[in-house]
Amino acid sequence: MLSIKQWFESISGENWKGNLTSMNNSSQCPSCGHALEDINLTEEEFTNVKEKIKRDVIEGTDIFRNTSPQELERFQRFVNEHPPFDVVIDGLNVAKTTPLNPSSKTWELERAGKPNPAVLSREQL
Repeated sequence: MLSIKQWFESISGENWKGNLTSMNNSSQCPSCGHALEDINLTEEEFTNVKEKIKRDVIEGTDIFRNTSPQELERFQRFVNEHPPFDVVIDGLNVAKTTPLNPSSKTWELERAGKPNPAVLSREQL
């Protein structure tokens, strides 16, 4: 998560400031108090964001410091072989913050109209 924060803060010409926080069901950011809104990206915008995150955050300066070439290949195959997801969840963080019943978070997403979440953990890598 820290690398994503650092990536946003490093964008030239922008004045991003990031804080690590956690979300609740209200869609209001506990850090700044603003209500979060859904965004709808065009296919081109989505592709640009996906490629920048892959290049700058996932691969970074040393792609293999935590990930082997085989793990990266398996992850890319997983993403390419599955349908588009409504939301992507960091499974390890959910399990850490909700250790008793992490599957309840995916149920909440289904109830909120996001029936196709991707819950990623080290297994996808």
